[in-house]
Formats: sequence, structure tokens, C-alpha cells
Amino acid sequence: MLTQADVARLLDYYPATGVLIWRARPEAMFNGLCPARACAVWNTRFAGKRAGSPHSAGYIQLGLFGKDYYAHDIIWVLVTGAWPGHDIDHENLNKSDNKWSNLRAATRSQNGANTSLQRNNTSGYKGVHWFSPRNRWRAMITVERKQISLGLFKDPYVAHLVYVAAAQKYFGQFARAA
Repeated sequence: MLTQADVARLLDYYPATGVLIWRARPEAMFNGLCPARACAVWNTRFAGKRAGSPHSAGYIQLGLFGKDYYAHDIIWVLVTGAWPGHDIDHENLNKSDNKWSNLRAATRSQNGANTSLQRNNTSGYKGVHWFSPRNRWRAMITVERKQISLGLFKDPYVAHLVYVAAAQKYFGQFARAA
């Protein structure tokens, strides 16, 4: 596993912008695995340029020593000195925004709570769906991979208010109502 020192030799991080920049690599870094000319080519192509590219899920991803990493994990190592033993939540929901002020440690459940309204939602409210067997709107929340029913309601907005209260109770600062 890469250490903070390993990563710091390869990349510079700018916390205010969230950008990782490739550092020039001295020939000695390649332990004789790279002919001098090839090292120079690498430095010409990449050194001083933005590291990583968008992953299909929206995160920035980069390769180090033959392995792919998410930029937010690499940044966590650079800033804290340790690999995250948890999820890294992007507070503003922008998965490519790696400003330090936007990244925070989260449990899987907290990370899941900080999501926006799903595209397939028919009620227009997070945590609320139509429950046809009872002809009512149902409020539900998922906590630590367990679904909790919060009740059935005639009005979807009332169901949503119940969901918001539960989200605040279970997730605090990670709760997102919409």
C-alpha cells in the first residue's frame, strides 16, 4: 500500500481547488526500470499537468504503479497521512470536486444519506414512495443497510416531513432532504 511519502513524491495537491498535479520524476525513482529517455518522455508529457481523469461514476481516477485509485482517496492520504478506513463523502454531491473543504469521512450509511432525489422518484420527495396496497404515500429511510418504515400518509409532503425528521435524527449533518 502506498504511503503518504510515496504519494507526496508523485503528486502535489492544492486544497483550495481540489486539483492534483503530477510532479517530475527523477530517473532514480524508477529503480533502473525506466531508460533515461523514457523517463524524460514521461516528464515532458505529464509533469506539471493535472493528474487523473473522470471515471464513469463521476469521480476523478488516476493510476499509480499499475493500480487505479480515486483522487479523493489519494488526497485523504496526502492530507491525513493514512488511508481512509471509511467512505469519503463529497459534501456538495459533486463527485469530481476534491477541494479539502468538500471532503469528509463518512460511514457508508452517512454517505448514502447525502444523496439527491433519485431520477426514478415519482413522489417528488426524497424518502417517499407510493404504497399501492394501502393507497397511501409511504415514508422510508435506510439506516446501516436496514430499511425502516416511517409510516403511511395521505399527503406526500407530510410523509416527506417525517422522512426529514428521521434523516436529521439518524444522519445529522449528512442528512439531505432533497
